Amino acid sequence: MKLTNAEKLIVTMLADLHEKLAIDEVSTKLIKQAIYSNNTWALSWEFTGIVGESPEQTPPEVLLVLDILDMWSFIEEAYEGFDAT
Repeated sequence: MKLTNAEKLIVTMLADLHEKLAIDEVSTKLIKQAIYSNNTWALSWEFTGIVGESPEQTPPEVLLVLDILDMWSFIEEAYEGFDAT
């Protein structure tokens, strides 16, 4: 999801309002962090179905890290299945 600068400003202001009114329905910290760091693809991951029909492409670096973490969890699961002898 590509946001224009005006949309980023509006979303950030709405997140601030949510925080001031103590509305805990969404993670305003994640929203603001994604906008400030220009990682709006994270919003598509967190709010699947809400963000829209055409989510922003996940950066290849993120996909690589996810693959590595998946492989690590597979290794840990396999290691737990080994006998101690």
